[in-house]
Amino acid sequence: KRTHYINETLRGIFRLADWNKLTAGAEFVQESLNSESDNIDKARTNTYNLFAQDEINIFKYLDAVAGVRYTQNDNFGAAFTPNAGLFFHIAGFRLRASYAGGYRTPTLSQMYATDQAKTTARYTLNNPDLKPEKNHFFNVNAEYSNKWMSVSVSGFMNKIRDMINYRTMTDDEIAASPDLTALREEGWKTIRQRDNIDKATVRGVSASVKFLIPGGVTIGGGYTFTDSKAETQTLNTKTQLYEVTESPVDKSVKHVGNVMAAWDHTWGNYHLNITVNGHIQGERYSSTYGYADGFSQWDLVTRHTVRLKHFTLEPGLGIENIFNQRDTSPWNSNFSTITPGRS
Repeated sequence: KRTHYINETLRGIFRLADWNKLTAGAEFVQESLNSESDNIDKARTNTYNLFAQDEINIFKYLDAVAGVRYTQNDNFGAAFTPNAGLFFHIAGFRLRASYAGGYRTPTLSQMYATDQAKTTARYTLNNPDLKPEKNHFFNVNAEYSNKWMSVSVSGFMNKIRDMINYRTMTDDEIAASPDLTALREEGWKTIRQRDNIDKATVRGVSASVKFLIPGGVTIGGGYTFTDSKAETQTLNTKTQLYEVTESPVDKSVKHVGNVMAAWDHTWGNYHLNITVNGHIQGERYSSTYGYADGFSQWDLVTRHTVRLKHFTLEPGLGIENIFNQRDTSPWNSNFSTITPGRS
């Protein structure tokens, strides 16, 4: 398979008044696909987008944002996706609330290409009748900051519908189609098709804190809890009936944390920054392989800034994955991490 992707964007930002800023523009996206195995010779789709967003200062402490995006696609027609937000700020306090709609058209590969997995005897069909995926995203955020600290707490929810996933074909569907019957006779045990069979809800909270300590020291950390639920249609191979099953969203992680510590110092024309970052992650779910173990990774980054008369040198040196954390599970497992080790 060979794909070509072109994206061209023209955007303008206009200061209409001291209290009003408008962003508007147009975007053109073209995707093409060639696949000898599927006898596809330059399948192509064009998407045209127009977008505008207005930022208004209602009064001293309150700002508002409202925008809309218009999409016209060769295969799926027109769609509008809005977004809106409010931002209240006074002294060191900031409160935000926002909403955004989402719209994603299927790729040409999902619509027209097939996949063959010979090791598992699984054949995946294309589906030119796929529908676009849509979602509604809500977010609320509160922050406080001063000269030596900052604290932030957020809550979010994302509701997605018409998600594209794989639907296993029933025995009756296979028997009713000469093409599918021929595939079964060739030895393909599982024949499936991409379809809009899923919907999901992802919601959670995140919090972060950072402290600026005298002497050039900065320490901070954050935590995110995500609760996700996906509903999908699964074929019961014994009864040949579809059942709605619930599970976490594929690739989702419930618990994620991060910590950091940094030190900055300047000697004349030389500035040094040393940062240690830690990422701690709980189990990650896979709809195919189950849960992968949690893991943590720690990195050391140093940046050296040397300011000379006519130019500045800024080399960086560090250690990624200090403790050489690796997942050595056998191939075809749900890996907790794919890092090759310390570098």
